[in-house]
Amino acid sequence: MKMFLLLVLPVLLAAADGRALFVARCASCHNERGDKPLKEGPPLNQRPLTRKQVEGFVKSRLAKAGKAEQRAVTDYILGFLEAPK
Repeated sequence: MKMFLLLVLPVLLAAADGRALFVARCASCHNERGDKPLKEGPPLNQRPLTRKQVEGFVKSRLAKAGKAEQRAVTDYILGFLEAPK
């Protein structure tokens, strides 16, 4: 059980940090789940973006964040996006 927690806990913490970072840095424009209507185009959660596209956006907007934080935010965003068509 301890080994399982040692392996899983960092992943869970990263997911929580991704949500927290997104809420702190992005939710004013996108809402917590990316469902806020935008001036141009559909809300973030309705955009069929690929992982690569999201990684690029996150990297540019969170340039001062570490790679682990950027990855956590990317994973959080991908969790509420529609699948690419």
